Amino acid sequence: MRITNNMKINMSLANIGSHNERLNDLQQQIASGKRILRPSDDPLGAANSIKLTMKQSSVGHYNNNLVYAKTNLTDTDAAFSDVGSMLERFKELSVRAANGTLTQGDRDLIANEMQSLIEQVISDANQKNASGYTFAGSKTALEPFVFSTGAGRSYSLGTSANSVSNINNVVYKGDRAELKMNESENSKVVTNIDGETAFMNVTGQSVYSAKVFADASKAPMADNLKAGYFTIKGLGYEEIVSVDENDSLQAVADKINRGSQIASAKVMDDEGGYRLVIEAREKGVANQFTLIEGAVGIERTKTNFLELAGLNSKIQTTKSVADPDGKIAFQTELAGVQSGYFYLNGRMVEVNINNDSLNDIAKKINDTIKNVHATLEGGKLTLEGAGSLTIEGDSSGLLEKMGIAKSRFVSSAMIPDSVVGASPLSKNEWVKNGNFTINGKNIGIIDASTETLYDIAARINGTAGVNAAAAVDAQGRFVISSAQPITFADGTSEFLKSFGFTLSADGKSLVSKETISSPMTKSDIGSIGIAAGTLTINGIAVNYTANDTLGDVAQRVNQSVSSVNAYINSNNMIVFDSASPLDIKDSSNFLEKLAIKEEKIVDINNRTSIKRSSDNAQSIFDILIEIRDQIFNGDVNGLANNESIEGSSVLSLKSGLAKLDDAIAHVADMREITGSALNRVERSTARNTEVELYISKMLTETEGVDFEKAVVELNTVDLIYRSALQISAKVNQQSLLDFLK
Repeated sequence: MRITNNMKINMSLANIGSHNERLNDLQQQIASGKRILRPSDDPLGAANSIKLTMKQSSVGHYNNNLVYAKTNLTDTDAAFSDVGSMLERFKELSVRAANGTLTQGDRDLIANEMQSLIEQVISDANQKNASGYTFAGSKTALEPFVFSTGAGRSYSLGTSANSVSNINNVVYKGDRAELKMNESENSKVVTNIDGETAFMNVTGQSVYSAKVFADASKAPMADNLKAGYFTIKGLGYEEIVSVDENDSLQAVADKINRGSQIASAKVMDDEGGYRLVIEAREKGVANQFTLIEGAVGIERTKTNFLELAGLNSKIQTTKSVADPDGKIAFQTELAGVQSGYFYLNGRMVEVNINNDSLNDIAKKINDTIKNVHATLEGGKLTLEGAGSLTIEGDSSGLLEKMGIAKSRFVSSAMIPDSVVGASPLSKNEWVKNGNFTINGKNIGIIDASTETLYDIAARINGTAGVNAAAAVDAQGRFVISSAQPITFADGTSEFLKSFGFTLSADGKSLVSKETISSPMTKSDIGSIGIAAGTLTINGIAVNYTANDTLGDVAQRVNQSVSSVNAYINSNNMIVFDSASPLDIKDSSNFLEKLAIKEEKIVDINNRTSIKRSSDNAQSIFDILIEIRDQIFNGDVNGLANNESIEGSSVLSLKSGLAKLDDAIAHVADMREITGSALNRVERSTARNTEVELYISKMLTETEGVDFEKAVVELNTVDLIYRSALQISAKVNQQSLLDFLK
């Protein structure tokens, strides 16, 4: 067997290779400054390094977010600063315009400068930076505030005012989204303020009862309070409030507070008595509400609470159309109406005669004007609002053609329900549309909301083969009698059950319970001392007798005088509305007994205006436009005073200047919110900078090479490597046999 030196050679080469590899590693560590070149160098250290690198990347991303947030918020603050300056200038001009020594020409010049300021505020509200429109919410690609010009309003003063170029309405097209970005792993920072919060939600809606009550806890609050329901209609839904006939003012306030998410209520001291105040729970035009008699969407008895307290206003056109669903252009009753618009409580309603029907107009009102409710009743447009109601600027001629009221006479005497007329069956909430049977004959209730006990009696009497007679007796009982024992069944209407009918001992009479039916019967106007006579309305004679009900008289007026709309409101007051000046004379004592007097519903600017104690929610733009128009109109009272001041034309408890102060305070609040957000961004930036420094230090400690130690080790390994090469050369000398084998 031949023996060689392969083992020694292999070992020598292996040592040389390992020293060479280590030498290369040290050279790379020194060159790169990193101790860990591959995970196998230090598995635990490599894992920590990866985590720290990811954390460092995240913090860098957070810092980029904070730079974006700071830019956006700084731009927001700059816009608010500019708007604040514009409002201060607006206030200076307003105070100057209120000076009674100025001529209308002087005021027109002031109002023209105000118009320029309004344009500048809109420009600030539509501010745009590299990220998009600042106040658009999430819709940053679209201009958030859109305005219309040419109000179509007629100014009685200030003839130099150019209404065509005046901004009259500003609408927010953005959304209320908060744009949030991560400032750290577990928290986000808001980078914007949406336009609705910034400019639209300046004041909140408040409605005050016109009536002052002597005792808020007195039950009932008034002797003529009717049990029933009213509706609070807000953004997208309705809330129904039940009122009992023995409720106090405080009890109604408590019911609202318990059941409403839209509004709150409180009783306030005023003039030695108490008023009820209903307030929107949130500021802003979009969060307004309206108060509606009855229960919207379901058939329920109307309470007279709103009318009694003076919390709402209502107006109905004097003329009707036969087809409310037909396009306006094809309605013969509306010939001459053109496409245009009108203003309702300061909000524009567009009219397109080729596309819109009257029902479409009502829907537009309900969709866009939150403090007004519109319905079509018998082809007439009815508008019902919370607090004041103002109509103006009818460029379309629609409301004029339909005879919107300009003159009103209304009674103030307290009238029993029975004198108005018989109550509808629906006053008894258990009665339903349906049927019942008498002696095998079907008796139907078609519409419980309009039919009365007298209608049902007539229906029974007019049914062939029923062999029974029906009547309402002197005690107010509904009596069904027959020569033979009566057979009966209640059916789906539950009429017999609801009125507590009982069968007489001989079985020949069915009699209602007096306490249920008698409050729903009618009595005549003679019962309150009115004698027969003649009303002469705009020269047209309308006769009445002592046997008439108040409802009969109203119906007769509507049949005889086409230009007048007569109706009974929920508080049993008879109302006469006319689109032209109304003249009423009486040959007897009808006007005297009912205390009928004129109610002013046209203000000094020739607007149809029902004044109530209320403040509508307004945007910054609404407030500025209102003040500008007051100055164009020469309405110094409206600028400096509120509605409680004699001679003031405003419909608010706040003057124009007071509202302007609210707008200035609102902008200051917005700047405070923006400043707070900027402070948070700066604190987060400082914190993240410290975190970045700490992570860099940890990465250096985890990955970084100790240069002094590495150089010493490099020199040592290099020396060992060179020595190994020399030793290997001597040990591994090869012979001729190594080459020959």
